[in-house]
Parts: sequence; C-alpha cells; structure tokens
Amino acid sequence: PSGHVDVALSILDDPMSHVLSGAPDQGRPQDLRSIRAHDEDEDVRIETARSLGRIGSRNAVKVLEQMIDDEEEKVRLTVAESLGCIPDGGISQLEKLAKDSEYEVKIMAFTNLSKKGWEGQAAILDLSRDDPEIGKEFI
Repeated sequence: PSGHVDVALSILDDPMSHVLSGAPDQGRPQDLRSIRAHDEDEDVRIETARSLGRIGSRNAVKVLEQMIDDEEEKVRLTVAESLGCIPDGGISQLEKLAKDSEYEVKIMAFTNLSKKGWEGQAAILDLSRDDPEIGKEFI
C-alpha cells in the first residue's frame, strides 16, 4: 500500500505529470482519485490524505475533495488537517468539513479556515450563522 502513496507523491510533485495533463503514461493511473483515496483500508486512506497535505500542492486538493465524505471520522479529520497545509486552496472543502457531524472534524476545519486569510475569515463568518457556538471561538 505505501507504494501507492509514493506514486501519489511523485505524480503531484511533478507539475508536468502526464496524469495531470490527461495524456497517457506508462503504468500511471489516469485519474488521481484512484490513488488510494478510496482504498478499503482506513490506514491507507489516512496516510494518503496525510501525504497529500505534506505535498501542499493545489493539485492535491482534487484528491482530498474526494475523501471529504469518507465514512471514517479519522480520515475526514486528516483531510481537514491536510487541507490546512495547502496554502492556495481548500477553502470550499474546509467549509464542507466545518459542517461535519463530528466535533473534532469541525474544529480542525474551523482552525484551518482561520489560517486562510480574509477568504477563510469570511467563510467562518458565514458558517458561524449555522453554528454560532463553534463560530464564536474563531471570530
């Protein structure tokens, strides 16, 4: 399983990657979402999300977005954490995670929105209308 994460890292780290351009390549998946974002093993999905966050590329947001609705709280929590590591992007995904049913996921999403400049602050203001208790901690 860790080999798939290595492939994800090398693909996203390479801005000229054939996967991202849509051109065929030898043996590489044609769709980044196939890179273990939906693996049966929860630990693989967690490590995939964690690795994508370490990369910090806007391209990683595409894969992390596919993991937002994961059935496991730990995966969604790691996705929220990883989206916070990506400087340019992830706000709309964090907004969705800020509405998660699990408190820890919500807090992580709000925390990372608070680090996203004025766009993140605007999102927190909007979200605090729906969840004033959590929102006031971040306003």
